[in-house]
Amino acid sequence: APSAAQRAIQAQFIELFVAAADLLGVPRSIGEIYGVIFASPEPLTFQDIVDRLQLSKGSVSHGLRALRSLGAIRVAYVPADRRDHFE
Repeated sequence: APSAAQRAIQAQFIELFVAAADLLGVPRSIGEIYGVIFASPEPLTFQDIVDRLQLSKGSVSHGLRALRSLGAIRVAYVPADRRDHFE
């Protein structure tokens, strides 16, 4: 789990990317998802993103799909874990 300092930095990145998403006319959730992944020192699972942002699974799924199609994030291999991790 992230430390208090890491959570504060993540919150700042999320705000920055939400503002960028607003300027680009894309859903706020896409900015939130990109921000939390960008600020995370380790790749995040789908459930990590849902839990940290308190977004619906549908919003996270749509956001991840959009960000992957843009090449903004990628799936990372994490040894001994079959789940997809995003970075």
